[in-house]
Amino acid sequence: MYIDGVTAPLPAARTRPRRIPARLLLTAAALLVAGCDLFDGGKGPPVVARPTTLTPEADVFRDADLRRYTWFEELRRDGKPDSLLGLGSFEITWTRDTVMEGEPKPFFDVSSSFTAATPAPTAFLTRLGLRADRVQVDPLLVPDPGPSYRFPETPVLGWRLDTTAHGLRFVRQLNRTETITQSGMRHQTWAFAESTWWAETPAVLLGSGTTWMGRTGLVRHQSLWPGFVTTAGMGTLVRTLVAP
Repeated sequence: MYIDGVTAPLPAARTRPRRIPARLLLTAAALLVAGCDLFDGGKGPPVVARPTTLTPEADVFRDADLRRYTWFEELRRDGKPDSLLGLGSFEITWTRDTVMEGEPKPFFDVSSSFTAATPAPTAFLTRLGLRADRVQVDPLLVPDPGPSYRFPETPVLGWRLDTTAHGLRFVRQLNRTETITQSGMRHQTWAFAESTWWAETPAVLLGSGTTWMGRTGLVRHQSLWPGFVTTAGMGTLVRTLVAP
C-alpha cells in the first residue's frame, strides 16, 4: 500500500512474492554488507566530511548529474531463512533548472528497474530529501510520490519533524552524528531517527529506522517494519536504501 510517500504494510498480500535466485540474494547481500561498518571500527579510507549546511538536492549532484541508488526489502521470519522480497535500482538525473516564485529550482528525472507490474516504492523520495514538486517520475514505474518530508538546512541535534498526512503520522528527528563506511568511503553523517505510525492510533508503530545524510546527500537508510504479513508468512520487513 502506497500512502503519501510511505509504503505501509498490507494486512495480507494478494500474490506470493516473486522468488529471487539465491545467487542474486547472496550477491546483493555481499555488495551491501561490504564496507558497511556502522560503528566506525578503527582506521579506514579518507573521510568525506560533513558540509556546514545540509541541502540534499544540491549535495546529491555535487560531482555528477546522475546518481544511482539501490533499494531492497527482506522479510525476516522466526525459524525460517530470510527471503528477498524485492530488489531494484533508481537512477536520478538532474535534467534542468527553472525558476518558480522567484526561486531557482532544480528538476530531476527518476527512472528505475521496476515495472508497472511491480512498481517502485515511493518512500525513497522522503529519504533522499528530494522535494516532490522537483521530481519527474514515470507513474507506471513510481507511484505518486506524495508530500516531501524535509531535512533541516542547518542541522542541530534535537531537530524534529512531526507531520500527519492521510492517516499516517511521520516523525523524523536528528539525534546524533556518526561516521559510517559506504562503498569504500567513510562518510561523516547526521543520523536521523525515523518512524511511521497510524495517525488514528499513535501507539501502533508501522516502521522505524535511521537515515544517514552527509555531503553527498543520502548515504544510507535502513528501517524495520514488524508484523508485516504476506502469503509467505509474517515477519519483520527490512528496508534498505543505499547510494554509491
